Amino acid sequence: MVPREPNRPAAAESDSLTLPIRLFNAWRKLLGRIGDQAVRLVGRGGAPVAGPGLSLAVGLGATIVGATIAQLIHPAQQPLQGLAAGAVSVMWVVARLVMMRLSNTRETTSEPGTIRFAWAVGALPQLFAVTPELKIVAWLLGAALTFRALVLAGTAPRNALWLSAWGYGIEPAGFVLVTLTRNLTDAFKLLA
Repeated sequence: MVPREPNRPAAAESDSLTLPIRLFNAWRKLLGRIGDQAVRLVGRGGAPVAGPGLSLAVGLGATIVGATIAQLIHPAQQPLQGLAAGAVSVMWVVARLVMMRLSNTRETTSEPGTIRFAWAVGALPQLFAVTPELKIVAWLLGAALTFRALVLAGTAPRNALWLSAWGYGIEPAGFVLVTLTRNLTDAFKLLA
């Protein structure tokens, strides 16, 4: 057989995809390590060391820094748009904590400190949520880290799943509700 010359366009295309894939894999490994270290350092044997102030500072700080980085990378057309996007990100992170606290029933009893600790660990991926795609990945990774932190802090896996599902389920539920309301409003305007 005679060796052929490599197809240059296909090789160039695969080279152009190599860097984003490498960056994503490195980002995923880094975020996993950060989450594992946070779980090990902050929560030890069912008694989270983090007080309410530290947990809130970590959770809100990660979200605010992530929203700021997102605005620096992709500046909004108007300054108020960027501020509103950051405020919405912070609102959703706070809503997760509120939903986790509200869904903590007698059957799923977890200490408030454990819930705050898991929420703060789950908010760490928000540091890297700088594009819409990475926001989805950060949301999924945050849910997984929250579940893992709850389990490592001593919450039963079933209860940890319940708390994580309620905490992270509020965002897609809110998105669907807002979208349906907007579409129904538009439909009623067309009928009128």
